Amino acid sequence: SASAQWRSMMKPPSAAKVAARGAKRKASPSTAPASRKKEQLYLDFGQKSFGQQLTCATCGMVYTKGEPRDEEAHRKHHERVVSGASMQEGPAEHVIERLADGSRVVMIDGQRASEPMLRRVRHALALMEPELGEVALPASYRALMRISAQARLMGATVIHPVQSACRAVPHAEGSAEALRHDGMPRRAACGISHIWVHPSARRDGVASSLLDAVCKHAGGTFELPKESLAFSQPTALGRRLAAAYVGTECFLVYDDDAGKA
Repeated sequence: SASAQWRSMMKPPSAAKVAARGAKRKASPSTAPASRKKEQLYLDFGQKSFGQQLTCATCGMVYTKGEPRDEEAHRKHHERVVSGASMQEGPAEHVIERLADGSRVVMIDGQRASEPMLRRVRHALALMEPELGEVALPASYRALMRISAQARLMGATVIHPVQSACRAVPHAEGSAEALRHDGMPRRAACGISHIWVHPSARRDGVASSLLDAVCKHAGGTFELPKESLAFSQPTALGRRLAAAYVGTECFLVYDDDAGKA
């Protein structure tokens, strides 16, 4: 009858039928596209500097604008440069030069210095590395630091003994070509492993004053001639400094791995 047919249509489906429908749905392939996990690294709002390599005028670090890891590394280095470490004069210091502006040059012997002095060396290396790359200290190194009258680090150089070096081969101004040498070993007296000047003290003769101190004091009882200084694979800025200080583009250079600890 019509009423029986109606009751049959409205009767809830059995558990077996429900299970069968579920199995059918699982067996049939999904027509929805597979979703992919997306990772948003940064927001690009069309900034002109976005993705560019920038050089901070204050701390000197080169970093990529908009790259989170680069920006975080720059933030930390910037704070370290701006705040610096107070280097008050004390009895542990070996002051070798006092300059007219009230600054002083301190020499630190890596094998004999006290822990507070070695901390100063580590602080200087932390400032150097973003610009010069990882600084591996040579064996038997000495560090010279110029410290301002306000007890802030103005610049530093790391030196060590070398016995021979070769003359640099000049190349075109502005060339990106790697520094080459003539391959003929000559006598050298002192290796300039690294030299660095705080960005706020650049173009004030700080680097030259450090090299002057090296010539006057690294040789013990006699002064070293400028020509006897050898430079370890200098950067483009370092090349200009070496050429200007020694007075020739054919200054002495040596292998960066010589004498490393």
